[in-house]
Amino acid sequence: MLIQETAILAVATTRPVPRVDEVMTPDPRTLPARASVNDAMMLLRHENIRHVPVLDERGKLVGMVSDRDLLGFPLPPLAGDGPLNPLRSPVDVTLDAAMSRQPQTCRPDAPLLDALRTLLTLKVGALPVVAEDGTLVGILTTVDILTWLEARLAA
Repeated sequence: MLIQETAILAVATTRPVPRVDEVMTPDPRTLPARASVNDAMMLLRHENIRHVPVLDERGKLVGMVSDRDLLGFPLPPLAGDGPLNPLRSPVDVTLDAAMSRQPQTCRPDAPLLDALRTLLTLKVGALPVVAEDGTLVGILTTVDILTWLEARLAA
């Protein structure tokens, strides 16, 4: 066995490689493709999140919508706002027209490092996590990874 192989084996056995399902947010909030852009904006604002998986009528992942996807749309009114400002009126456009289609996904048992590399390569902030049968089981965001990392560094 080479010295490098021995060193890699030692690190691998003393520091288990974390899996996506150890870091992801399980059972994320979702929206149907027929939901409006206004619905997405309100959910993002209310839940203080930046990414929402979009599901079809069978519950299968068909896209993702992020706060960046919605930047080109007028904001919905804030609570208490009246109809005086037409630029802030609700939008009657479905997510089907605004979402990113066929998003890159990862599996729950995938190594976290692989998912992190995918996020960096694609320059996206989240990956839907899907089971082998295509069922959405979670979402992995950069905030999830940073929270996990901060806990390890603080320990």
